[in-house]
Amino acid sequence: MHFTPNGDEINDLFIPRSTILKSMKLIVVDRWGNQVFESNDINIGWDGIYKGQPVTEDSYGYYFVGECSDGVKITIKGNVSLLR
Repeated sequence: MHFTPNGDEINDLFIPRSTILKSMKLIVVDRWGNQVFESNDINIGWDGIYKGQPVTEDSYGYYFVGECSDGVKITIKGNVSLLR
């Protein structure tokens, strides 16, 4: 999985896409475990910015916890590559 936050409005955000999520938490960390993004808002994804600066192309870990409208809970851990 990858995303390309280069301002072309195509695949610029790392964001869960679902029509049945009612809540979620997304945390993104760099390769050293430093948290670079966190959101509890279904409509807000990571744009590849940390502390006001674009991060480098790399692989980042993510942890996602969500709850669907039918009450089913989802937990996903994985990696996402950021390409510019």
